[in-house]
Amino acid sequence: PDIQDVTVPPMLFIPFVENAFKHGVGIDPGNFIHIHLSVTGEEIIFDIKNSLPKRKNAIQSTQTGLSNVKKRLEILFHDHYQLLVYPGDRSYSTRLMIPVH
Repeated sequence: PDIQDVTVPPMLFIPFVENAFKHGVGIDPGNFIHIHLSVTGEEIIFDIKNSLPKRKNAIQSTQTGLSNVKKRLEILFHDHYQLLVYPGDRSYSTRLMIPVH
């Protein structure tokens, strides 16, 4: 589709970016946040990956933001979306695929 014809619900990606900064950016050298957004013929693909702090006393996650995003996605797209979360020892990745409207 023409990229100008693609719409995204307001503020949809913000919680993922906030979480990446909240849980992934610190004073450790080499910290990173990578964000990639693409549009294919049928879907919007949002990928975000962030490093995790080396220190274990980092902010503990309550998963509230992720839970709220899942509820919102269900309201907006029912079962026509895919949210994949990949927690790791040194990084955390999320991929969201939603249909093009």
